[in-house]
Amino acid sequence: MNALLARQPDPDMVATSAARAGVQNLVKSLSTELAPAIRVNATLIGNVDSGQWERRYPTASKPGQTLDDYLLEVAKEKRIPLGRLGTADEAAAAILFLSSPRAGFITGAALEVAGGVSKSSW
Repeated sequence: MNALLARQPDPDMVATSAARAGVQNLVKSLSTELAPAIRVNATLIGNVDSGQWERRYPTASKPGQTLDDYLLEVAKEKRIPLGRLGTADEAAAAILFLSSPRAGFITGAALEVAGGVSKSSW
């Protein structure tokens, strides 16, 4: 598992963006080195509705704003084309797919689970 920061760095997260790009290089290298016995893939996770947003809600939300409205506002600020944050289950489903026999001919890939927010074409 990785993050979309591997392909789309954030100026406020330089170190983690660079590290995640390195992980993507490792995925590519290991996918060749370990094939055909082991497949190596990555999921690039975007903004997911996790405990971090609920922890931020009391201080970051507007007065009277519900948690659901706050999360929709976060998605809008993050410019997520699908208009919402992802769920942990959606990220897990992508990982499960890549681990399954249905993905038996996939190795060295990076599957974006980010609601279409990526600006990257590679």
